[in-house]
Amino acid sequence: MAENAGPQLAGGVAQSPVSLPRNVDEARTLAKQRFKERLANGEKVGDCSCHDESADQVAFEPGAGQRVVGARFIDSGQVYFFDPGSIELETNDWIVVETSRGQEAARVVIAPHQVAASQLKGELKPIQRRLSERDIERMESLRKESAQAIRTFSAEIRARQLPMKPVTAEYNFDGSHLTLSFSAADRVDFRELARDLGQKLKCRIELRQVSAREEAKLLGGVGRCGRTLCCSTWLPMFPDISMGMAKTQELPLNPQKVSGVCGRLLC
Repeated sequence: MAENAGPQLAGGVAQSPVSLPRNVDEARTLAKQRFKERLANGEKVGDCSCHDESADQVAFEPGAGQRVVGARFIDSGQVYFFDPGSIELETNDWIVVETSRGQEAARVVIAPHQVAASQLKGELKPIQRRLSERDIERMESLRKESAQAIRTFSAEIRARQLPMKPVTAEYNFDGSHLTLSFSAADRVDFRELARDLGQKLKCRIELRQVSAREEAKLLGGVGRCGRTLCCSTWLPMFPDISMGMAKTQELPLNPQKVSGVCGRLLC
């Protein structure tokens, strides 16, 4: 009698044995390989519309379809889409765009003709111009002013003995709007503080309370793995994490071992 060659599927077709990964690196390699195979087979992966025939996709050839670029205001931020008009742009070029806070500088992360029409919602705002040498000098000047603004913010908090911790200060591109981020255990009435800061700093003030995870994202740092925090380098949004996920992965349920520098469960 012939030896059993392995498990059989319906119709007598042999099923190849499943080899489990021996470590994390091997698991990542297998996952990437499987992802590429599914794309090559025309399967729709997650919310990706690469192989969705119903998606009206912009052609990738230069000059075809609507010219759209994707840009980020911070490295780990959300991608926003803009109309470049006649401006020729490539990935990593810096641009000036109009936003609800006034003019802002952003970095191109998706070049023209690489955006699916299904990703676009509403009317696209035009790109004002490419960043010039003078614009770069202005950005450096505003960074120095931001450092002074955070010191002023801290002094005002101490003077009022408010239960707030200053996190960051960020001017918009033309210096007319300043966003001050802070963390606090509870809600804080900061209307009087915002008014006094506006008079001292001579600009429009926006105070924004952030969570522990957002604070870590804004300040940056080094994670348990020894690398820079995912949330401050590439993670555009925070996923929903629960202790049940740690149980599913058979991780230790000690909070100190499954928590990040923010004190929350690891993303």
